[in-house]
Amino acid sequence: MSIGRRIRWIFKRGKVMAHNKEGTYLFHEKKYKEAEAELRLAVELFPDHEVSHCNLGMVLLAQRRAREAESEFRQSIRINPEYAEGFGELGSLYHKLGRKADARRYYNEAIRLDPYNAYFHINLATLLRDEGDFSGADSEYKAALACPQVDEETRHHLKELLGG
Repeated sequence: MSIGRRIRWIFKRGKVMAHNKEGTYLFHEKKYKEAEAELRLAVELFPDHEVSHCNLGMVLLAQRRAREAESEFRQSIRINPEYAEGFGELGSLYHKLGRKADARRYYNEAIRLDPYNAYFHINLATLLRDEGDFSGADSEYKAALACPQVDEETRHHLKELLGG
């Protein structure tokens, strides 16, 4: 790759990351339309950026646009079949839609790809609990508790759930 081409690529990637960061910030501020606009710019600039597609899916889901969200989550894992967040978000979407078998499958794939993500374990535990599998739920809550990057508030709640 020539120096000029490399510089253009770096500049373009920087713009994508800026739009993605701004879109994520706006999402957390519950400014969903503005977040969607930023994330669509990121996807337009770099169509193969799985994180932007996944983040756009989260924004669309927050706006109750489940089909569009599903499409973006699926695109994120088509781009990168090892992208655990895309699988986790699909699991959450299907759980919300009552598609429990699909939710379980995608949560399990997310955990396979990133076994130290506590939130994947918590989401699967919640699904198992909803299905009446309390033993399975406890196992997943314990797995979440064992994850190294669990914040103290989550750790406290998990300990309460597990009875101590």
